[in-house]
Amino acid sequence: MGARRRRRIALLVVTAAGVLLAAALAAGRRALAERALVRWLGAHGIRAAPRVAAFGLGGFEIRGLTVGSSGAPDLMVGRIVVRWSPWSLLAGRAGGIDVFGARLKLGWTDGRLAAGALETLLERPDTGDTPDTGARLPPLEAVRFHDLRITLATPAGRIAARGPLEAVFDAGGTRASATFRGTTPWGPVALAA
Repeated sequence: MGARRRRRIALLVVTAAGVLLAAALAAGRRALAERALVRWLGAHGIRAAPRVAAFGLGGFEIRGLTVGSSGAPDLMVGRIVVRWSPWSLLAGRAGGIDVFGARLKLGWTDGRLAAGALETLLERPDTGDTPDTGARLPPLEAVRFHDLRITLATPAGRIAARGPLEAVFDAGGTRASATFRGTTPWGPVALAA
């Protein structure tokens, strides 16, 4: 066997080892991110098993987030993409969050809004008495819901709304826009704000 062939084989072995090492590191990052997310949700009283599909320098992606009972969840999200850049993180900001295919079920009983399994997250102020999981995002530039569906069960009947929602956070404050189309017990409704 010639020296040239041995170098090619050595290069191939080193390249294959590098690819395997990179794949193992990527899988490990996703597993760590998944555990941190589950711990954070658990510390806020929410049992969920989301799957981190990607995690890297530009952000991460969560798929299949379900909160509530598996038969009738209070919240289902197809995909959440959290974006950032190293520069935005150095400036203390994350790029934003894009939420795709969110389905939220709410109820109106006894004159108040009921959010089911999400109640613990929505009602609990961050007083520092929950365990610190270390999983915090810096302030966001924007949150965008693509194809958001909200169902509100009321004593008068079901109200359903569907559409995009966007909130932008900047030095001038928070700006939000939404365009919903829906149905109510009294007929169809459209909202643009």
